[in-house]
Amino acid sequence: MFTRKINDSLSVALVQPSVAKDYFAIVSKERDELSKFLPWPSKAHDEAFFENYIRQVLHDYADGKAMICAIVFDNKIVGSIGLNAINHDLKKANLGYWVSKHYRGKGIATLCTKEFIKICFDEIGLTKIEIKAAVNNVASRAVPERLGFSLEGIISQSENVNGQLYDHAIYGLIK
Repeated sequence: MFTRKINDSLSVALVQPSVAKDYFAIVSKERDELSKFLPWPSKAHDEAFFENYIRQVLHDYADGKAMICAIVFDNKIVGSIGLNAINHDLKKANLGYWVSKHYRGKGIATLCTKEFIKICFDEIGLTKIEIKAAVNNVASRAVPERLGFSLEGIISQSENVNGQLYDHAIYGLIK
């Protein structure tokens, strides 16, 4: 199993079926908070939701299309980070992340994203990473801004999250 230690208290690990219960526990307690900017928490009503999701992303990982990892802080799963839609022809991927509200503000998403940049450029052979965040999701936008990504544009009405249309800021980082 892929695991990467970032520092003494933080690591990322390729999702496994056993992670489903941890993801469900977080979402059960933080559904309203996570549903502000993510479309899937409102649909995640049991562990089976995450078991199916993990099964699919592990299949995509085997096919070289995605790499989704649990974020582990002090030996506790606190969120997720991963590459979606890896495009080997264009040598780019979308990077997404979410962190439990109890662990935000500790630099976790930034440190994990920084590690994923290394993985993308040095190990997978990608030359571009994109991060998309709702324009008004200040915390998620701060991560690429801190790490030197360029704001490439704003896409209007880019995502429907529980009936709310969001414009997305698109950030890019070129190797």
